[in-house]
Amino acid sequence: MSATVLTVSDSPKWIISRRDDLLWFVGAPILGYVALAIMFGARSWGYPLYVIWWSFINLPHIFGTASRTYFDKTERAKLSRFLWLIVPLTLIPIAAAKSNLIVPLFIFSVFWGNWHVAKQHFGFVMLYKRKNGERVDITIDKWFVLVSQTLPFLMFVLWYLSIPVFGREVLGVALLLQLLLLGIYIRRQIVKYRAEEEMNWPKLMLLALITPLHWLAFFVASRDLVNGMFIFTIATNIGHALQYHRLTWFHNKNRFQGQGGLSGLLSQNAGFYYLAGFGLYLVFVGSSKLFPSVGSELILTGPTFMHYVLDTKIWRVRGDQDLARALRL
Repeated sequence: MSATVLTVSDSPKWIISRRDDLLWFVGAPILGYVALAIMFGARSWGYPLYVIWWSFINLPHIFGTASRTYFDKTERAKLSRFLWLIVPLTLIPIAAAKSNLIVPLFIFSVFWGNWHVAKQHFGFVMLYKRKNGERVDITIDKWFVLVSQTLPFLMFVLWYLSIPVFGREVLGVALLLQLLLLGIYIRRQIVKYRAEEEMNWPKLMLLALITPLHWLAFFVASRDLVNGMFIFTIATNIGHALQYHRLTWFHNKNRFQGQGGLSGLLSQNAGFYYLAGFGLYLVFVGSSKLFPSVGSELILTGPTFMHYVLDTKIWRVRGDQDLARALRL
């Protein structure tokens, strides 16, 4: 590795540096608000924005996982046969298309996708806790993140399935639960502040942005039955995808730069990393021509599911010293 890679970050309270974190990690969800504003004010922009997000941000981030799994000989040896799971997962949409199970597959995939986003946000919370030496409040942080990210999505799915949610019986209970959880969380921060305990400001800034975003996405998306799923997904995912791109590139540069092999080559330049993910996306889109009854978006379900599965394994810092060093923990 070069001397630049080994340089300590600007502040121990940030994952990379104050500037990088505020731009790529903490600040990335702001793009979700921008997307909502665009789609709320001009609905005709919904589909073009979806194409940009899907083709140039979301799918490359999904295939970016390969840069530190399939392309790295150490990870290939560690994961071994597990990596072949991509084959049956890719065959799932083909079977679903022939069995008229596209709708259940779609609902399952969006549920899993939202849970994946929520888990990544909690992962960033844990990284900031480790960076700031915050050893307490893991349980309250975990439940606050996962419930606050999942509850508005559940409301949206119920609405999408034509189940009435705009009433005291459903939405009222959900909002009451969210406000109760928020009140408990804020009270805990006030107690810590008054006790002059060190505050984890990067973590709190991230939570302040992502929590209302998902609720706002639900309310905006529920105005448009046709484009509602696009609206909700783009708003809540665009920041997540950019966070993932930056963290993966940060990891790859620190871990693989100067090494041989494909992973070493891709770590030389951020453009190489991005083009590799974009290129894999194009390969899978091209392969969909072999299954005309399935279509390109459905054939991409397999790699997407594999991305979700791999992420539960490759980002576990505990017990993985190579990962900890790459993330400068």
